[in-house]
Amino acid sequence: MPALRRALSLPRSEGYSRTIIIATDGYVTVEEEAFDLIRKNLGNANMFTFGIGSGVNRYLIEGMARVGMGEPFVITKPEETREKAEKFRKMIESPVLINVRINFGKFDIHDVEPVSIPDIFAERPVIVFGKWRGKPMGEISTTGRLSKEPIQKVIRTQISSMESCYQSALKRRSDLKGEVVLQITVDPNGRVSKVSLVSSKINDKLLEQSIIQKMKELNFPPSEKSEKVIISLLLKLKAS
Repeated sequence: MPALRRALSLPRSEGYSRTIIIATDGYVTVEEEAFDLIRKNLGNANMFTFGIGSGVNRYLIEGMARVGMGEPFVITKPEETREKAEKFRKMIESPVLINVRINFGKFDIHDVEPVSIPDIFAERPVIVFGKWRGKPMGEISTTGRLSKEPIQKVIRTQISSMESCYQSALKRRSDLKGEVVLQITVDPNGRVSKVSLVSSKINDKLLEQSIIQKMKELNFPPSEKSEKVIISLLLKLKAS
């Protein structure tokens, strides 16, 4: 428990999804205390559990996974390691929303579980339970921030295309190099609605327009329904 509390007390990097892996190879008896700590910190970190060996406390491992809205991973044989690790990697590699909040509007809500909302992953939806008083009328909305990981992942898909544009431009101007700063506006549905050239030190209109066009072709994960996402992107171009 002290190690888990210590991990949760560490500063969180702004704009990133944080995941804590709880691993044990023995029978640990801190069930209720661990469940309460995880339940109260769902909005602070994503917590997944790994039990290693045949003598692990399955009640603890599976209970922490349920409380953490995750999936338990129990490895009893060495040959299972790669398969379970790959399954875990796929689960956490695509965070969609962080800092998730639920607005219940005019609903008179009580007994809501979980108390705090974890990050939403493409492979892990979030289910919220609750009760209401009176007539069930109104709207319930979910908001959050788009994590940096999927933004970086989408932009990387166009790196090779931009590199091709740059190599073509070098045939015209062998001394072409410098920085380009772009501002990308992404609609709530994930589509790029606008790409603006903030500054450029390459002084080559044709290459600048080619890069802007490549950025317009990107598709990001959907974000909040009520807000657009603004991305500032710095590109450093230098011949190898």
